[in-house]
Amino acid sequence: MDAPFFSVIIPVYNVERYLACAVDSVLGQDFSGDAEIILVDDGSTDSSGKICDDYAARYPQVKVFHKNNAGQAIARNVGLKVAEGEYIVFLDSDDWLERDAFRVFQEALLKHSKADLLGFLFQKVSENGNTLLYRTPLWRCPVESSVNVLEIASKLDLSMSVCAYVYKHEFLAHEQLSFVEGILQEDAEFAIHALLLAKEGVFLNYHGYNYRTRAGSTMECKGVAHLRKRFEDYLFIFGSLKENVKKFGENSIQYLAMRRQCGQLVFAFAWELYSKPIPASDVRKFLAALKEMNLLPLPCNLGSRIYSLWAWFVSRKLPVFFVRLLQRSLSWYTGRRQKGRGMDHPQEIKSENPQLVRTAAGANEEKLQLFLASNEDFFEHACITILSVVCNTCSPVHINILTSNLSPNVQNQLVLLNKIRPFSIDFIHVDENMFKDFTSKIKRIGKAAFYRLAIAGLRPDLKKAIYLDSDMIIRTDIRTLWEEDIQDVYAGVVEDLIPREQILFPNERYFNAGVLLLNLERIRRDFSIERFVEIDRENPGILRYQDQDILNIAWSGRVKYLDFRWNVGAACFMKLPQEHRSKEAEIKRACMDARIVHFTGMHKPWIYPASEFPEAYVYEYFKYWQIFEPNKRIVAPIFQRACLLMWRNHILDILRVFKRNPFGLFLAEQRAVILRLNRDFCHTMKRLRRMREKLCLSKKRDLSTDHIN
Repeated sequence: MDAPFFSVIIPVYNVERYLACAVDSVLGQDFSGDAEIILVDDGSTDSSGKICDDYAARYPQVKVFHKNNAGQAIARNVGLKVAEGEYIVFLDSDDWLERDAFRVFQEALLKHSKADLLGFLFQKVSENGNTLLYRTPLWRCPVESSVNVLEIASKLDLSMSVCAYVYKHEFLAHEQLSFVEGILQEDAEFAIHALLLAKEGVFLNYHGYNYRTRAGSTMECKGVAHLRKRFEDYLFIFGSLKENVKKFGENSIQYLAMRRQCGQLVFAFAWELYSKPIPASDVRKFLAALKEMNLLPLPCNLGSRIYSLWAWFVSRKLPVFFVRLLQRSLSWYTGRRQKGRGMDHPQEIKSENPQLVRTAAGANEEKLQLFLASNEDFFEHACITILSVVCNTCSPVHINILTSNLSPNVQNQLVLLNKIRPFSIDFIHVDENMFKDFTSKIKRIGKAAFYRLAIAGLRPDLKKAIYLDSDMIIRTDIRTLWEEDIQDVYAGVVEDLIPREQILFPNERYFNAGVLLLNLERIRRDFSIERFVEIDRENPGILRYQDQDILNIAWSGRVKYLDFRWNVGAACFMKLPQEHRSKEAEIKRACMDARIVHFTGMHKPWIYPASEFPEAYVYEYFKYWQIFEPNKRIVAPIFQRACLLMWRNHILDILRVFKRNPFGLFLAEQRAVILRLNRDFCHTMKRLRRMREKLCLSKKRDLSTDHIN
């Protein structure tokens, strides 16, 4: 019998609530190979052991080993001894893998068969799995190609969790790698040793692992006694690693790699040590031991000037109370800055994501049908919208692109998004003659805006679909929107906040057509494209937002209004019209926690970054763009155009003032207008410069640091 391709080692201890999710995520993997699951029950006192036995009885690829409680290190070592697969995967029993993880891993490992390890990325989720807390930044090293692991480890901070790597079984056996028993940081010790011994490796910009943060887990029990134990374990690990590389000399690449990887552990623990009420003598003892091991000063290349400044002060061995005071001040300052921006740093993308707890066993579930309309000029932005959907959605997604003129080259670029995150895609050709009788009143809106009117007829096999404009980012699992009940209406929509005097029927609610949850069965039964043409003809010359007005007239009173968070546009961040003031609290909540950010009107990040939208949403948009086109120089040209546009508008504003009154310079009122224009102009230019600097720094930093588990 052939050996399985993967051996998945799962140590189990009192995780009856989460174990099924972990195991199902492996059983549901869709790849061309076999995987064995090794469950090592470490003396669980709840029903975890019974759950393990149930899986072993149902699935022949599941093996169970029961032992007395002795810790995670021994449990993993048991798994290593009995594993038969070509590659070893470590999975904690309260975490889970993405459904396509093994397929992605297998493709890379078959392509780079000499690689000793494969590194990938993880994302942290809350205990109930509902909230995405953090995603590890992308690798800065070459991805999807074989690299010298020692060289990478000497220059970049890599993950210290064994769960973030796939190891070749032959490599682990040859180097006789195993977990040190009796320490709390056994995975960090194992991971660093493996990095120092590996010759070739491959790294993927793929978030394939979901790490659940929960109270009671090994790394979450952070009392003073626990910290002291970790303190002792860190000293043991650093001493052991230093002893192993000592023979190569302090200028060797092995020593530099060891110091680099230990440095990030030192900083993370030092920050935690100063933040807890541990005696100052213990802190000084820790610092003295680090200095003796040549691990001081702390690393200051952290991307953040604030934390680098703190690291510099710690390395100077200033009084403990002073460093703690500085640390609290910095924490308060960064918290105030984030609160002032209205949300967290874009690296910490918070989103309600209840489908993260869906297991991979649901691989055969219904695909979410999404429609976007695009042309040659807008396809880049459609790619970013698609990327934001698939990066935040666990369920299978099928993208339908409505187009009349996309070239094969552009279509290939859309298909290549599959390499970042898998999904299926179809290009549906739309005959523009269907819309020859429609005439848009807004120059920037082309024929593609009308394609949404034909969705029901273009895909008669579908009962339900979601339509999205191509100028938005999705920040949550789109399945939450998909599961809204629209059985008795034509669509689920979000109210538009434009002033009543700008719409056709000022006494009725008016929705924005950028996000539509469509009941295609009912629309197909009651409407056709000819009916929409009739509505346009019945209201000649009075439809301002033509495609949107037609839908509001056709579906009046037969739509379901959804939470504002499903379509947060520019109007949400402006002064609300009087008729919408009663919804101010709901709109403010939507602005703070948008599920879909819709860059409406002229407020596009690629046209005018310093718009009404909070900077964090703009940063998030550009981060997706950098993932889509990592080698393209996008930030500088956009901000150059924005600055030129600002100068042009400012000069025109000044000229308008003088046109109204050529001698206005001598009038106090006109001088006040000019001063206000200058003040606003300077403020906006400063904001543009700050955003540009931060985005350029983010592009350098996001791919390098913070891979600490």
